Amino acid sequence: MEIDKDTLIRNLESVSAGLSPREVIEQSSCFVFKDGQVQTFNDEICCTAVCMMQVTGAVSAAPLLSLLKKIPDETITAEQTDSELVIMGKRRKAGLRMEKEILLPVDNVETPKDSGWQKLSETFADAIGVVCGSISNDQNRFSLTCIHIHPEWIESCDGFQLTRCTMSTGVAKSILVRGKAMRQVGQLGMIEFCETGSWIHFRNDSGLVLSVRKYVEEYPDLSGLLSIDGVKTELPKGIVEAAEIAEIFSADNVDQNQVSVELGRGRVRVKGESTSGWYSETRKMKESVQSVKFMIDPKLLKEIVKHPTCEIQEGKAGTDDKPTIGRLKVVTELFEYVTCLGSVEK
Repeated sequence: MEIDKDTLIRNLESVSAGLSPREVIEQSSCFVFKDGQVQTFNDEICCTAVCMMQVTGAVSAAPLLSLLKKIPDETITAEQTDSELVIMGKRRKAGLRMEKEILLPVDNVETPKDSGWQKLSETFADAIGVVCGSISNDQNRFSLTCIHIHPEWIESCDGFQLTRCTMSTGVAKSILVRGKAMRQVGQLGMIEFCETGSWIHFRNDSGLVLSVRKYVEEYPDLSGLLSIDGVKTELPKGIVEAAEIAEIFSADNVDQNQVSVELGRGRVRVKGESTSGWYSETRKMKESVQSVKFMIDPKLLKEIVKHPTCEIQEGKAGTDDKPTIGRLKVVTELFEYVTCLGSVEK
């Protein structure tokens, strides 16, 4: 059977969120083929998609994808031997080691019932894209590495900034899901979801299912941090271009791609830095405001500047009677964003 190579590549890339660069569990760095499907699983995410290759076994993901992208043939054929997956083009062929025994523990992931699927809110994907910008990488503060999905909102907080999107989420009760695991949900066109015992599952119109482990744990109450009594001002739109240049350096910090933003004295300064260098740019503001300094994902900053009106709250006196740095709040139709400056409990 001839297989369209580009379609196969898209099938494989759609389940790449479930891969692990190192084998945290057996075959977690592999594509697993069975019953006309391809699956990946890394203990936090399980991905399942229809696949045109009618083979059974596990193949290391990286060399298979690299091979398919390098060979020039538009169509290929695939055959399975006792120990290999053989890919053939017009004048070329390649063999990849294939484990016939499937050891990937996907049976640990509950299968959603057909009757359990519900429609996702139309703004769910956009909301996930936004709240992923304020998750923490501090593994000592587990809840802050997660996205909190409440029946009435979605939110995240890294201890210094928080983002909340108010909407009807459809979940029965509050759950936590790892922020990094949810990034792909906003990018794969998911339209439905279903909850089972330990997992929340998402499905798009092509049948791709992405299952994310959920946790029922306490999450800090952030509602009080959203209340700010401050002065309204506007952020200059030019800081988007500044952030794009600063990101040349901040993007080197793979796990924490953030630029610093500093407001005060009628100016706003954006800076990105890493071990390879730094970039800083200053723009004028319409008004002079209380000093505010925070770190932010460049993508989230772009969303904020689409709605430039913000509110600045002056810092309050500390124990030594010196003023603390103020807070910034931005409200849009989709989300509320606040710099909360370390005021969230572990």
